[in-house]
Amino acid sequence: MTNLAAKIPLPVQAAAMRGVFRLPAMLKRLIAGKPVTRDGQTLALDAQLLVKLTAASGINLTSNSVAESRAGMEINVDLLPSPPLDVTSRDLRMSTPDGELPARLYTPRDYAEPGPLLVYFHGGGWVLGSVR
Repeated sequence: MTNLAAKIPLPVQAAAMRGVFRLPAMLKRLIAGKPVTRDGQTLALDAQLLVKLTAASGINLTSNSVAESRAGMEINVDLLPSPPLDVTSRDLRMSTPDGELPARLYTPRDYAEPGPLLVYFHGGGWVLGSVR
């Protein structure tokens, strides 16, 4: 982290981040900068804002060691607001030949069981990130 970010307690940083993501789109655009477009696709404003704020925090996910990058990812997760979802979630452990993996089961609050199941694997490069 930058020297300034390192001096600000994480709960204060998290509150500030939640506040930034609640700003009107016009103000978020001022912070995020010009829209980023690649191959005809424009990056979502909140995604661009996250990239900008991550860069400002000093968290570098590409030039640090894997352990440092993982720690940076976990800090980012702690700083981001949780989306308001009308679901319940339950943390699970899945057995694999190489050990257990964390998983999370999301269930709509007003859905009668049993229901269909969607299994989504997001590898994210299979190096960084977690079920969080």
